[in-house]
Amino acid sequence: TNRDGFVGLSVYAMLRRCLQIGLKNEATKIARDFKVPEKQFILIQADILAAAHDWAAIQHLASKLHRKSPVDPEDIVEKCMQHGAPVMALKGIIDSLDPNEVTPERKAGLYSALGLHTEAAMIDSSISAQSNFQFIGNIRDVVESKVESWWK
Repeated sequence: TNRDGFVGLSVYAMLRRCLQIGLKNEATKIARDFKVPEKQFILIQADILAAAHDWAAIQHLASKLHRKSPVDPEDIVEKCMQHGAPVMALKGIIDSLDPNEVTPERKAGLYSALGLHTEAAMIDSSISAQSNFQFIGNIRDVVESKVESWWK
């Protein structure tokens, strides 16, 4: 842009300034033009949103993370904690993570790190219950196959 206030800034400072004043499309274009790594750009976005205490926007940003994303959910939670996010906002961010992309064990670890031990225990108990059901199902399959082989 030809706006005053952008002249002489580094790429990092320009990205921060664009995101702070709501020019996300321009920031994305600058990041693409200057080949800013995706991880760096997402972390800048998370830092700006956390500084503005826009927890809903951070939840949306976290929900778009995928397995191949270079950013860990822990990084976003850490940015929020640095800016004094309330525990319920952090819980909402963790809840918004796609269950197909973040394993239950990882979610339980995030909850534990925040001191939300009840939520972590609930996830751990559901994981152990699922593994018990799988174990019982495997035993049943083996027993059925043995019984069938005996009758033949």
